[in-house]
Amino acid sequence: MKEKILRTTAKIISKNGLKAASIRAVCEQAGVTAPTVYHYFDNRRGLLEAVTLLAFDKNASNKKAFDQFDDPIKNMNALWDEYINFAISEPDLYSIVIASIAQGVIPQCGKDCFNRTLKVFKLAEEKNLLKETANDAAFIYQGASQGVATLILSKITLDFAHKISQKTKVMVLKGLLK
Repeated sequence: MKEKILRTTAKIISKNGLKAASIRAVCEQAGVTAPTVYHYFDNRRGLLEAVTLLAFDKNASNKKAFDQFDDPIKNMNALWDEYINFAISEPDLYSIVIASIAQGVIPQCGKDCFNRTLKVFKLAEEKNLLKETANDAAFIYQGASQGVATLILSKITLDFAHKISQKTKVMVLKGLLK
């Protein structure tokens, strides 16, 4: 039931914005009563924090498999693809991730996610593969992948989304790698 409430809240936020995610709207769309929502969350703020954490956790869980790498370029490609796949498979949660980042609200799991990406770029820097510092390269890479993922949310076709994603990834990595 908690997952259903969180997913319903995410959908409301994604479609209609944060202000539309009232307890009443969540109850109506999830088919639950207010006491059910309050059983899991103290108040609206607690619900919104929980849905934000769910979104970042879901995104971070996709990247946990990439903690141990020997080939940073292979892993840059894999991390990009996982991020884009997250945006495609979880558009409501992805919208919340982007909205939270825009507001400067990034939970620890989101920071950990970036640190895993930075780790890959630091390995590339150690191997003298980068034109930029690892930190700058990781931010450029993250910004580009977020831009492509956000474009995907604009409802372009899936084939076009994959095509644009792959082309952008290649161009970004060519710009960052020696």
